[in-house]
Amino acid sequence: MQLSTSLLLVWCIFCLTSCSVKQGFVSAVNKAAQPNIVIILADDMNWNDIGIYGNPDVQTPNIDKLAKQGMRFNNAFSGTAMCSPARQQFLTGLYPVHSGAFSNHAGVKFGTKSMASYFREIGYRAALNGKTHFGPPESFPFNHLDFNKYPDMKEPRKLKFDETRSFILAESTKPFILIFGSHNPHWNWSGGNRESFDPKTIRVPEQYVDTPETRDAMVRYYAEISVLDDEVGIILNLLEEAGIEDNTLVLFATEHGAMFPYAKWTLYDLGIRAGFIARWPGKIRPGSYSDAMIHYVDVLPTLLDIINGSPDETDGTSFLEVLTENKSNHRDHVFGLHTTRPIRHSKADYAIRSVRSKQHKLILNLNHENVFSNNITEVNRGGVFESWGLLDDKDAQKKYLRYRHRPAVELYDLTSDPAEQYNLAGNKSYAQIEKDLKRLLRDWMKEQNDPGAELERMAAAGANKVEMAPLE
Repeated sequence: MQLSTSLLLVWCIFCLTSCSVKQGFVSAVNKAAQPNIVIILADDMNWNDIGIYGNPDVQTPNIDKLAKQGMRFNNAFSGTAMCSPARQQFLTGLYPVHSGAFSNHAGVKFGTKSMASYFREIGYRAALNGKTHFGPPESFPFNHLDFNKYPDMKEPRKLKFDETRSFILAESTKPFILIFGSHNPHWNWSGGNRESFDPKTIRVPEQYVDTPETRDAMVRYYAEISVLDDEVGIILNLLEEAGIEDNTLVLFATEHGAMFPYAKWTLYDLGIRAGFIARWPGKIRPGSYSDAMIHYVDVLPTLLDIINGSPDETDGTSFLEVLTENKSNHRDHVFGLHTTRPIRHSKADYAIRSVRSKQHKLILNLNHENVFSNNITEVNRGGVFESWGLLDDKDAQKKYLRYRHRPAVELYDLTSDPAEQYNLAGNKSYAQIEKDLKRLLRDWMKEQNDPGAELERMAAAGANKVEMAPLE
């Protein structure tokens, strides 16, 4: 009996020891396992047209849920408000002139590396479902899933998920980075249920002119945001189905502003400010938000920082401590660049540069003597912009003319004037602020080897133009 008791005691100690070792091993494996990364990019969407960002009219339950499970950024920025330069900043960590992708439909310089390049080298599977609008292919070696290179922009556009579901559910020892490039809510807003929105009651932003045409366009735009939100829901459900949501970092970004005046094609906040959400269970505090200023060029170094990697070169810096340690600050200033050539229907060179702090924005219109033109002013006849010009109203005429005819310098106090309606350039009370921001912007341009207005000529000549889907 004594022997049996001793043996039983030894056996219990062995089991306890074995369990402790096993638990310790599992913990070590879980700690060492690299997270999956899922990035969802909208297509031409104003940063604040999401429920969680305060829009009372748009319906985004899935995006709102993602934000409540993670962190909402209130001061995220793209450096441009046009598709291919914005996406290539996001994917390469390089500003437009540095990478070569400084005009729409231009690609990065030969040999430039992207997220796909870096993560494949580290051992990740790298895939993309949906919109590309980058090039050349050698710099973006993604595995394309459910790929439709040339969607009809006049028909409702939805992502497909057959191959993507197989990719996520595949038995693999390798983690993955997977980008979803939605085609919504890119103009001309043909999808979604418009009956969900009443054009008479929706709120018209201060930057716009309240006309029936504006309200109708907003309804069509909001309807496509609902389609985007449905896609976000499907993606999150796929991660849950695979049982990997706890080890997956999900990022959502609005890309840049929508096809409205003072949004896309501009460096105003409706153009370059981005909605940005991050969810990473156990790492990012649910329901949190950050006022830290981050830029699209910061995304790649942040993701590589997470997996102990580093880019060969970058214009960004990691904001990992903002995500996981609630660090309150990241950047003091963000910079912007707009090259009007070769936007379709642009009629003249119009180079724009900007620098922004949390409180102030300086814009330099380097070809201010020209008339600003693009798809909004030249194509949308009978639509939003033309309706502004036809309205017999002082405020409407001011906004209509101001969009096409701008001064050399614009300066805004974003605390008192978040809609950027009152130009303070030349105001003696702001003279030092204007001087300091001009110096910062000129220094950045010099650092980037940015020739300013000369970049328009280079863009018009087709510099770095590569084959990509004609989506603009």
